[in-house]
Amino acid sequence: MYGREFAFFLQVCKDGSIRKAAKSLYISPQGLGKALINLEHDLDIQLFERGKNGIHLTKYGEAIKPYAQNIVDNIYAMNQSIGKLNKQISGTLNLACSLGVPGALNPSIFSDFQMMYPETTLNIIDGTDLRIQDMIATKDDFIGISVGPYKRKGLEERFLSSHNLVLLINKNNPLAAKEKIEFSDLKDEPMIMYTDEFAAYHNIMACCKKAGFTPNIVYYITEAIMAYKFCKKYNALAFTVDFIAEDIFMEDIVVKPIFDEECKWRLYLINKTNQKLSEVQQAFVNHLLKEVGQLQSNNGSKLELGQPPILDTKIELENGFF
Repeated sequence: MYGREFAFFLQVCKDGSIRKAAKSLYISPQGLGKALINLEHDLDIQLFERGKNGIHLTKYGEAIKPYAQNIVDNIYAMNQSIGKLNKQISGTLNLACSLGVPGALNPSIFSDFQMMYPETTLNIIDGTDLRIQDMIATKDDFIGISVGPYKRKGLEERFLSSHNLVLLINKNNPLAAKEKIEFSDLKDEPMIMYTDEFAAYHNIMACCKKAGFTPNIVYYITEAIMAYKFCKKYNALAFTVDFIAEDIFMEDIVVKPIFDEECKWRLYLINKTNQKLSEVQQAFVNHLLKEVGQLQSNNGSKLELGQPPILDTKIELENGFF
C-alpha cells in the first residue's frame, strides 16, 4: 500500500524539486504534486515545507523516509520475484510522446509499468505532434503517444482518449463576461496560437475557417504555459486543454468553453503499419490500454469553466511551478 506514493516521495527527496522529480518519473508536476498532497492527507502529516528557495523535508518527512525506502525496496523485490516465476520481461521501451501526454494520462502509467517490469528501461522522448509522427514513421524501434488523428500512409493509430480545447481570456476582454462563446465570436480578436507543429493548430484553424474568418494571430507558442503568460501580456485569447486548465490558475485569466464539437484534443497510440511489437512494447501497450480504459470509465472534468479552479496543489503561474 502506498508503494507508488512513497516512490514519488523518495524521488522528490533525491532531486530536491517537484519539477525535477516529475521529469525523472515521466509524470507531470501537477500529477506529482497531487500525489504528495494525497499522501500527506492520508498520513495526516506534512512531509515537505514549501518556500521561496524550494522544498525541504519536515521532521515528519525525515522520520518516515527510511520506512518509505524499505517499502519501495520490498515492492521492487516482490516484483522481481513475481517476474522470475512468470517469464520476466526485460529490454528497453523507446516511447515518443507529444508534449502534454503525461498530464493527459494517468500520471502513474509510466512509473507503474516500470514497477511491474523492473528489468525494463524506459526511454521517453517528447516533442511536438509533428515531430513525434515523423519519428514513428522513420524509426523501427519506437512506438508513440501523440495528438491526432493522423492521415499518413505507413502509420497505424489506436484512439486512447479525448479532451476539450478551452479558451483563455484576459478578464478585461468583453468576451470574459459571455457565458457561451462560439468561434464566430473570435473574429478580429488578437490570438495566441500554437505553431503548425501541433495538431491543435490545424484543428483551431479549421474551426476558424468553418466560421468564415482567418484568425488574427499575434504570437506563436510551443508550450501550454506560455499561453497563459502571453494571454495576459498581449490582452489576447489563447487555447489550452481542459486538464491543463484544471491544474493552472493565473490571476486575470478566465477559462471558458468553446462550443464546437470538432474542437477536441485527441490522443492516439501510434506505430508503423504492420510493425511487429517487441515483448516489452506489447507489455506496455497492454498496460496502457488497460489503464486508459479505466480512465475513460471514470472520465469527467471537475473544472467549472469560467471560474478559477480550486486546487490542493495551488499551482499559480505567477509564482512558477513549486
